[in-house]
Amino acid sequence: MKMKSKDGEFAMTMAGKKLGGCDATAAKAQRDEKVASINKQSAAMQAQVAANVALSQNAEIAQCQSAVDKMDMRMLGMYGQCDNPKTGAVCKQMLASEHTKPVATKCMANQVEFCKRYQTMDGFVKANADEEAAKMCKVSTTQLKAAQCPQAAKTEQLGYLARFCPVEAKPLATAHCVGRDYTARAYTTARGKTALKPKDKYEDFCVSYMAHNSLEEPRQQTLSVPTSTKEAVDAAKQGAAQTINKIKGLFGK
Repeated sequence: MKMKSKDGEFAMTMAGKKLGGCDATAAKAQRDEKVASINKQSAAMQAQVAANVALSQNAEIAQCQSAVDKMDMRMLGMYGQCDNPKTGAVCKQMLASEHTKPVATKCMANQVEFCKRYQTMDGFVKANADEEAAKMCKVSTTQLKAAQCPQAAKTEQLGYLARFCPVEAKPLATAHCVGRDYTARAYTTARGKTALKPKDKYEDFCVSYMAHNSLEEPRQQTLSVPTSTKEAVDAAKQGAAQTINKIKGLFGK
């Protein structure tokens, strides 16, 4: 056998010995069977890899959807930081890649949906007025509460009022929470069985309101004004004595 290459010409001499008859058809069939088996194994491995990738992608997509359902921005993972200059480039890369595009597309859409819901009363309550979520959505919790509290009072959105609107909630709290017994819900029926009275719509409101606010008016400190020369002198002496004692305390005397 002669071969030519850029390094020159090569010659190979081979010797063989016939050992018996050769069935070319059978040999080809055996070879084809081996090739088919290898191809089948390769296809099975590729299918398993594709299934694992799809499973992982579905899990990521489900988690991003849960971020909206539970109003927990942390479940968005890196897709909650796509507007951050440091991580924004990664989001763009994930969106451009054929393998990661399905997840990136869905999760980035979930981030937009999260921010829309965050600006509703229901979403704001579920997110517990998360300041990090407000930063991600580029909104102010103070401005949201200022805009929504009057409407919450008008429509009696009790969960929102109790948690975020102390001024608007106070009239309802004064009317329905003062003197309320939160423990005596059990009673005995005519048949001698113990049962629980159903909650009224203000019970949870009162519990939440009292956990974050108070119905007591802030106490104002009153100052006594001297009504005579003697009282003025005594007050001055008392103030001077207190000042001297403080000075002595500084020097340990």
